Amino acid sequence: MNTETEQQFLATYPLAASMREEDRRFLLELSRRYRFSFQQMRMLVEQSIDLSLWDQGSLSMLWNDEDGGNLSGKPRTKAIIDAVSQQIDILRKDPTDYSDFTRKPKTTNKATHIETLGDERLLGRCPCPVSGEKTRCCNLLTLDVVQQCAFACSYCSIQSFYHKEEIHFAANLAQRLETLELPEGAWHIGTGQSLSSSQL
Repeated sequence: MNTETEQQFLATYPLAASMREEDRRFLLELSRRYRFSFQQMRMLVEQSIDLSLWDQGSLSMLWNDEDGGNLSGKPRTKAIIDAVSQQIDILRKDPTDYSDFTRKPKTTNKATHIETLGDERLLGRCPCPVSGEKTRCCNLLTLDVVQQCAFACSYCSIQSFYHKEEIHFAANLAQRLETLELPEGAWHIGTGQSLSSSQL
């Protein structure tokens, strides 16, 4: 595969980075034979990823040039894509079969060290822009009693805040909460900004 061509493909369709390499190769080869519209290619990328996630083979198994019949040009391309979409719709509507389900090996937690916070402040502020004529801060307070999370969920934004494999807990938390002074007008305190609320 031409590296420059693949880079252009990924730049235009970022979701394609989640595709298997052989599936990307197949789609790029198809794009040389058929003049896909942007929407058609995006749909094929999504369908290819769906098939992979469902463990239902690949797009190359559903693609059949003969579905285009005697048509040519755009009508032929549309007919083949419609045939693929119909097969995927059937798979999507079928009841999920778990008979061949295999449990994935349990991964180890990301955090390997646990340390205790010292005298760091417990209350923080949300990162809203400064209030002004065109902006208004939500004035959300955050109770930062823990920093980092042991679950290491790939979708969670906390993973982008902390990079060391350490979890920091506030020391003497009960005592410090009893003496905590809330600023006037505080009405909402968030607990999931620097940690996962599921840990509380």
